Amino acid sequence: MEEWRKIQGFEGYSGANELEVSDYGRIKRNGVIIPPVINDRGYWVDFCKGGHREWLPRLILRTFNGSCPEGLFAVCRDRNYRNCTLENLEWGTHSDKV
Repeated sequence: MEEWRKIQGFEGYSGANELEVSDYGRIKRNGVIIPPVINDRGYWVDFCKGGHREWLPRLILRTFNGSCPEGLFAVCRDRNYRNCTLENLEWGTHSDKV
């Protein structure tokens, strides 16, 4: 069953309290599922009225697993940066990203 959580770590940003992410890699704003911004580096989320953009894998890991340890990055285990399911994500080193 899909689990939804309010995003964590952006409490001071406008619009952050309206956003939820799921362990399936989906996003809801005010209860409505919204599409992420897609580019060649994967999925991004524009969630703040101030223009803040966050990489979806990092946002999901931060919400479900806590803040990123220093020196690590959000890494997709299968190297497919459009597969943002929690089971495909982990904190890793720069060499894990390539």
